[in-house]
Amino acid sequence: YKWPVNTHDYFLDSDDGHSYWSGYFSSRAEYKRWERVLMNQMTSSDILLSTLQPDSDTFSLRWNNIDKLRQALGVAQHHDSITGTERLSVRNQYQKILHEGSVATDAAQGDMLAEITGLEAPRVCSLANLSTCIETQPLSSYESVTVIIFNPLAWDRTETVVVPIPTNSVAVVDSGNNAITSQIQDTWAMTTTADPPSPPTSPLPFEIVFTVSVQSLGYTTVTLN
Repeated sequence: YKWPVNTHDYFLDSDDGHSYWSGYFSSRAEYKRWERVLMNQMTSSDILLSTLQPDSDTFSLRWNNIDKLRQALGVAQHHDSITGTERLSVRNQYQKILHEGSVATDAAQGDMLAEITGLEAPRVCSLANLSTCIETQPLSSYESVTVIIFNPLAWDRTETVVVPIPTNSVAVVDSGNNAITSQIQDTWAMTTTADPPSPPTSPLPFEIVFTVSVQSLGYTTVTLN
């Protein structure tokens, strides 16, 4: 017996007369993107965790925080989650546990970076995609803001960094107080969103863009003045 060979596209697949499996490559695109961002966050946190002694209380505390995100991502990658085929109420529940895991991992990541750098524990601009960043508000009062940029990969990277800012009178310097070329531009005006952020936020009017190079498994700091 010779098995038949299909040369046509398998999709759209129909498992009965009126049901078709389609759309899940692009449905809930924002959810797919967020899951990928959180996976990167978890991986980078695991790299930072490797700097701690495994038998220490600090290690256990950080591990438990990161594990909340790990378990949430395990659920999020279920075939009725990441595909976007679930009902809206179910999607909201998935997002809730992802958010809780992300908040816990943010705290662990900030504490570990503080221990490594000797700086105050940093906070993540989690709404930077909405041009919102509470952490840069001190610039309005002419206070400096330090940004820690961590590279969890095994090769050197040169990346463009975008940070929402409240004023267009900002300059960037590296850890040696050398000026870094930067560009300030207006942010996009927000219209409406299907799921407005909670609590409501006010987008910052500007964002500063600059390029920075970070060695493999290393970090660098820049200061916004």
